[in-house]
Amino acid sequence: MHQPPNVRLPPSHGELYGPRLVVTAFCWTASGALLVLTIGARAAAAVTGTTWFGPDPAWSEASGLLSDTLGTVAMGVLPVLILLALAFTVSLEAVHPRSLPPWTTREQLRKARVLAGNAVMGDDPRINLLARVHAGVHVRSAGWLLYRPALAGHLVIFGVMSGSGVPLLVRGLSDEDPALTAIGLNTALLFAGFAVLALALAPRRRRMREFCALYDAAHQRVAR
Repeated sequence: MHQPPNVRLPPSHGELYGPRLVVTAFCWTASGALLVLTIGARAAAAVTGTTWFGPDPAWSEASGLLSDTLGTVAMGVLPVLILLALAFTVSLEAVHPRSLPPWTTREQLRKARVLAGNAVMGDDPRINLLARVHAGVHVRSAGWLLYRPALAGHLVIFGVMSGSGVPLLVRGLSDEDPALTAIGLNTALLFAGFAVLALALAPRRRRMREFCALYDAAHQRVAR
């Protein structure tokens, strides 16, 4: 009787990254949702507070209370969520399991990340191959950010976007508006975090590019 080939399926996200990936996804999702809700509540409060919206002050009071409540929560919770999300993103260096060899385990991936991040070859050919695949994915995703002029432009753009939150923060503090304060604070923090993230990862991505070149050169010599 014909037996189908034993095809090994790729590992799951949980097998490779454990609960840290779930925590990272939660932090990004929760921070994004809370920021959007705060912006929406502040916009609703601004609309209902205008004279043309209607004579009933209940709408204005309710939307103002919701805006202040969400703003207060966002001021305390959002910075923590954003910082955790950025920190876990850096530490995980997640790659989709389908982009990796199907035999990859969490321990092998940990060793491969060390080799790729230090641009050195190891003694195990399988770990070297995994490190080459892992590094190749990150080098391709980094793209033009591997070049210093492009990285500088990236930092300038995110610096400007981060600075756009400062006027909102100042106005929110002067008006004692929790929602506007939270929006300004977390806008500045989020885009500043993206800039720092790119700056912090750039040297490691360059070492990964060096590892790819080292691995490819070694295999070209073997092929000859």
